[in-house]
Amino acid sequence: MTPSAPDFAHTFPRPRDEELNRAGRQGILDQKEDDTQSDDEWIAFQHRCWSEEFQDGLLTLDYLDFCLERGLHPATGARPRRLTKWTHIEQDIKTEQTALRQHLDALFDDYGNYFGDEAAQQFRTFLTQPTPRTDFAVQRDLFADPTDPCAASD
Repeated sequence: MTPSAPDFAHTFPRPRDEELNRAGRQGILDQKEDDTQSDDEWIAFQHRCWSEEFQDGLLTLDYLDFCLERGLHPATGARPRRLTKWTHIEQDIKTEQTALRQHLDALFDDYGNYFGDEAAQQFRTFLTQPTPRTDFAVQRDLFADPTDPCAASD
């Protein structure tokens, strides 16, 4: 760990453990479960965990947007058989998106508690850098027989 700007791949911000401990609260290093692991390794591990959880959330949000744009049920990747069901499905998707966004915000509030708000903003910016968009396979494509001409999705 270096005092310069973190790259979040090899260098990470310093945790605020001393400040938190003075306030009677637990810091990130206080949660270390493996005594053989160095502080730097533990902090790198925690960053990987936060990163994976955040990236998973972003992918889920992208998938839910994909489903909304195309009128697909997220669990099946297909349009509902009855059009009257779409309003309910659409509302469920929007509710899930709201809950997921709140969870991701809470994730960075938690990160900010351990590393400071400025570091949390830097980490969030690092994790939300544009990446090439991939097309999502719908559920039925994941289990389809590639030799069956009827198995291809539209």
